[in-house]
Amino acid sequence: MLSSVTGDAFGREADSRDNLLYAGSLIKNVCESSEILKTSKYNKYLLSTRKDVFIITTRSCVALFENDSILMIRQFYRGNEIWTLPGGRIEENETSEQAAVREVLEETGLQIEIRKLLLETYNERINGMYYCYLGSIIGGKLQLGIDPEIINQPQELKEVRWTPIKELDDHKEIQRIIEIIKE
Repeated sequence: MLSSVTGDAFGREADSRDNLLYAGSLIKNVCESSEILKTSKYNKYLLSTRKDVFIITTRSCVALFENDSILMIRQFYRGNEIWTLPGGRIEENETSEQAAVREVLEETGLQIEIRKLLLETYNERINGMYYCYLGSIIGGKLQLGIDPEIINQPQELKEVRWTPIKELDDHKEIQRIIEIIKE
């Protein structure tokens, strides 16, 4: 049954989806090669809380550069403080590009446009697909935003700032993005 997790059977046949059991390595391979995971319309099932379903999340983010600096967000994620690119989960019926634009606006107050896709890969830290885009600012004012999904709880977002790239030599996410841009 696991070998049937491809193409339409993976996300378009609702009746057969509930019977599939997912293994981490199989999902990783399917995620990396499947076009249907580009919108959360098909990720909705993968976000299931059933115990026999391998949970997949998706993250879409944007690299914004200005004067040898990159825009970074300090936030709490799964109990840890991290610095990362502005971005977040892809919502239902939203493309990864649309999610990236929305998340940047919510988290930073900046309106952006997507210039190009930099990276599309499975990410073990988030246990799912990771999309990163190169973007350009077209409006807005830089300010720390909020996470509208978190209501009546402390916000996870703590700081937004332009960080000099030279200070991020040991930041794996940023170094990978910079290497891709240089290619």
